[in-house]
Amino acid sequence: MNSTAKTILVLVAVVVTVFGLTVIAQYTLKPATKTPDKPGEGDDPVGEIVRYDMRQMRLDPESTYPAQQRFPGYFEVGESVAVVFWVNNPNTYPVRVATRGRSCTSCTEAAMAVLDTPALMATVVAPSAALLGGVALAYPDRFNAEAWSLAAAKLPADRWQAFNFDQPAIMLTIPPADPDTGPTWAAVRVKVIVKPGPHLDPRGISADLAFHSDVLKFPQQTKFVVEYVGVPPFDIYPKELKFGEFAPGTDRKSLDIVYYSSTQAQLPPPMLAADGKDPFLSFELPMRLPEQELQQFIVSQGGTKAGVKILAAYRVPVILNRTVMKRELDIGPLDKSFTVTASSGTGASHGVQGLVKATVQGVVSLDGGAGYVDLGDFNGRSGTRKEATLVSEQGDLEMEPMPGEHRPAYLQVQLGEPRNDGGRRLWTMTLSIEPNLGLGNLPVGSAAVFKVRSTGQILRIPVKGHGKLSSR
Repeated sequence: MNSTAKTILVLVAVVVTVFGLTVIAQYTLKPATKTPDKPGEGDDPVGEIVRYDMRQMRLDPESTYPAQQRFPGYFEVGESVAVVFWVNNPNTYPVRVATRGRSCTSCTEAAMAVLDTPALMATVVAPSAALLGGVALAYPDRFNAEAWSLAAAKLPADRWQAFNFDQPAIMLTIPPADPDTGPTWAAVRVKVIVKPGPHLDPRGISADLAFHSDVLKFPQQTKFVVEYVGVPPFDIYPKELKFGEFAPGTDRKSLDIVYYSSTQAQLPPPMLAADGKDPFLSFELPMRLPEQELQQFIVSQGGTKAGVKILAAYRVPVILNRTVMKRELDIGPLDKSFTVTASSGTGASHGVQGLVKATVQGVVSLDGGAGYVDLGDFNGRSGTRKEATLVSEQGDLEMEPMPGEHRPAYLQVQLGEPRNDGGRRLWTMTLSIEPNLGLGNLPVGSAAVFKVRSTGQILRIPVKGHGKLSSR
């Protein structure tokens, strides 16, 4: 090798070495302010007496912290979640740690474990780093926090000292740094019992600590925050299936629900049952969504950038049948429900209810095709009265009112004698409300109810209206 080539190789080696040292210097934890080595030195009223890197754990796929990239973020309600944060005391004097409060008194606790011997550091941290193929830096910063999390899991139980949030005057201590081996490290463990719903910035669950010394006039105060979303073991989408109009001659209609989980990659298949053993509802076999369809479903729910996380899902067809064993659906607005549970696992004790809505058209309807009778705005103090015509193409059909089923109970319904006109069967229906009984909007579900004698079907005619508070 000639002298020119040797010179180039030496220069490259020097550049690489300088670059490596620069990266290490950049990402090794540093105090934000210079801290005196001895009590009484310096005159800064406020400063940092302990050092730390990450103080907020959350799910963030784009974070520079591997711990935040891998943090699940979504947890099942009632689950216990423990997150470890690391601090170190680089000083020649001890640091006392006190509690300042917590955002959730019923669901948060905190403890601290001190790694105050080189032997403990060597037996706990080094093997954890080796499991990850070695760690370039010696401190639990953004590059090797995962190794230190493994280390925290290996700490003996008697190493952990619990903070007493009810007695903040009781402090724990981080011993001074060793002149030969460096800072004294401590693990702060925040444990959270998961509550429902999103607990995200600024509503993350926090344990608030204060680090005291005789050097600084004021303590260094820190919030250690855990952000998460508390969810059930599974959910369904949509929760309400709208079948629309169910016309005569249509035997069945089908709509799909998606059964999914944000916490279980190995989601067991669902079990579906019609509430009240309703015979008109049935279900086809669940089919697990392949990866491409799963990603499409995630996008339809807002996408990963909006924080949507779904690990597994099934598609299940829900069937609404018109006729079952010679029985036919009742006529008018239809409301049914079903319940979904998991076939095994944590979801087996959890249930989600789905709703089915439709308008069943049948042998009797309002003349003119209207879907309901509108009483309009009427004087609630004097009451109201209105007639409407029911019609059927079956000239011999018989019906009767069901007085105890009309809603609301103060809605009075009279059904006139049937008459035939050009092959059609007609009835005059009279609806009335007595004075001072129908003030305000009629409640949801208001209807006149009849029974079709020949088929046994129930006919519900929706009624709307508003009784004004008027003296005129």
